[in-house]
Amino acid sequence: MEKLGLAQKFIDLYVKQYMNKIKVNVVQNCKEIAGFPDYFVYRDGRIRSDKRRESRFLKPGKDKDGYHYVILYSDGKKTFKRVHRLVAEAFIPNPDNKPCVDHKDRDRTNNAVENLAWVTSAENDQNRDARGYHFDKRRGKWVVRIKVNGEEFSSCVDTEEEARAARLAAKREKHKYWAENIEIIKNA
Repeated sequence: MEKLGLAQKFIDLYVKQYMNKIKVNVVQNCKEIAGFPDYFVYRDGRIRSDKRRESRFLKPGKDKDGYHYVILYSDGKKTFKRVHRLVAEAFIPNPDNKPCVDHKDRDRTNNAVENLAWVTSAENDQNRDARGYHFDKRRGKWVVRIKVNGEEFSSCVDTEEEARAARLAAKREKHKYWAENIEIIKNA
């Protein structure tokens, strides 16, 4: 009789834990990662593992390009996955089958679903060029570009922060140049 009571308590505990997991998934709006049972992706870019006794959120690493990634295990094999792709695949429809995921705010660590969009390679390149700087894998440097009077100037720097600052400074100078020339034309 004692064994049945203990078994029933174990079953009740298991059902309670399982129901809590389902409730958490619905409340937090997360989805299981395709091909990786026991891993869940959240709309804000967090990744949860239920492989162990207790659920835990994985701490993402940062790859050489500045993107967050996690290591997932399935059938004894480990796989590196970029977090922004996991979020996009789980929450953003891709009816045109576009191959790239774009960070709208250009922050490669902001993996919230609201900040991501499916794009073509050309659209991704266009977005990259629109901000005036990008990372060149071959050189291992950030390249800053600006056009003045149809002539293009470029420079290489080590960090994204330097690239952003250089681009903003160049942009200010460009607009200052145009503002001065407009004044000259108005006064003529």
